[in-house]
Amino acid sequence: MAPANCEASYVMQEANRCLYCFDAPCIEGCPARVNVPEFVARIRSGDLAGAGKLVYKENPLGWVCGQICPTEDLCAAKCVRGALDGPISIGILQAFACGYAVDHQLVRFHYPSGQLDKRIAVIGGGPAGLSCAHYLRLQSYPVTVFDRENNLGGLLRWGIPSHRLNRAAVDKEIALISSGLQWKRVEVGQSLPNRILTEYDAVFLAPGRWSFPPLAVPGSDLPQVASANIFLKDCAEDNVGSYDLRDKEAAIIGGGSTAIDAARACLEVGARRAIVVYRRGRREMLACSSEYLSAAEAGVEFIWVSNPVSVSKMGEGLSLELDKMTLGETDESGRRQPTPIGRRTSLVIDRVLVAVSSLPESSSLSGWPELEILSSGRPAARCTQNATVPKLFLGGDVIGAGTVVQAVADGKCAAERMHEWLSEQT
Repeated sequence: MAPANCEASYVMQEANRCLYCFDAPCIEGCPARVNVPEFVARIRSGDLAGAGKLVYKENPLGWVCGQICPTEDLCAAKCVRGALDGPISIGILQAFACGYAVDHQLVRFHYPSGQLDKRIAVIGGGPAGLSCAHYLRLQSYPVTVFDRENNLGGLLRWGIPSHRLNRAAVDKEIALISSGLQWKRVEVGQSLPNRILTEYDAVFLAPGRWSFPPLAVPGSDLPQVASANIFLKDCAEDNVGSYDLRDKEAAIIGGGSTAIDAARACLEVGARRAIVVYRRGRREMLACSSEYLSAAEAGVEFIWVSNPVSVSKMGEGLSLELDKMTLGETDESGRRQPTPIGRRTSLVIDRVLVAVSSLPESSSLSGWPELEILSSGRPAARCTQNATVPKLFLGGDVIGAGTVVQAVADGKCAAERMHEWLSEQT
């Protein structure tokens, strides 16, 4: 794979490999439905600006998604060329074209000046909320975004480290989307939902996931045990001094992208070792293969089929006790269920970061009337209307989007359905 700042020669080489399939299964593999063959054809003809503009028609965060999308599980997984000599590097081509178009100021989102008389509120300024606001504004709806942070971006700004996502891309794409956008910094609480539902004609609820359950084993309340998500946010804010990781060893519990990102971030801030501990095997981990390979190349270590059972003090450090597991039948997630085999090991480390799961923060969902919450802690909807509150739509990580591009697609879907519903109300 070429580096993120690859040269034009590699991009042209990859563009020339595209077969420009008539039925283009790669489009079906993209949640945002970007026309891959068409934008690649424009790259091939030398029209980088046109390629970038074509991507932005379907995905207002095209540069960002080109860098971080798990393309091997999405568009590239459908690439017909893959059966010959490997899929083309769709993400790299997209990031290159979008980056060129933005850096050369060739992309502008032209939001109509005249506005309709329907007011829309978007709760959450992350990828889903920004996407929804973007597509609604293109149709002349006045939109107000509500977010708890002092900058828009959500996960893009606070949850993905710089080794994976170019900060300039985040800043520049958000600047394009937020130009002229009204947004308010506010903590979503019990009083906000009723006010929002009273004052606005439609609401898109996309507050993300900001509740991080503890490890739930003895010793998880020790000060050296912390959330990997909060650690990544502190890294983004250059506030990691309290973690005291320089020349130390850290264990990161989990098998998703957050665990991988946190492990690499530990090494970047000076940790001597970063060890990912996962209760399943490499094949079952939620992080995509490219993330795993990049982490392994960066020096991250992995302990497979091992599950934490306790954390205890050992001198100035910690002892992490692990149950060795075996993988049995598949569970509801479609992955093999880990069970203990009756053998334990221990790992002596200095810090534990927990990345086992994250759920929607209860305060961001409580107060919204008639919102059905599943046993998973997520609402029972995907960019569709709440059954009993038709002006309320949902999307993004709060309902399990999983990837940035899916969050973008959720916002796009919600904008389309909001427009249909509002049009019926006139």
